[in-house]
Amino acid sequence: MYTMDKSFFLRMLIGIQIRIKASTKRKNNFIEYILICN
Repeated sequence: MYTMDKSFFLRMLIGIQIRIKASTKRKNNFIEYILICN
């Protein structure tokens, strides 16, 4: 049971990290797009 909880927690952390990386990447692309257009 403890191992299951631990692996689930790790998977959740990894998922959050991936989501944060994806959102920051999108934000950077958006900023670059604005800079290029202006």
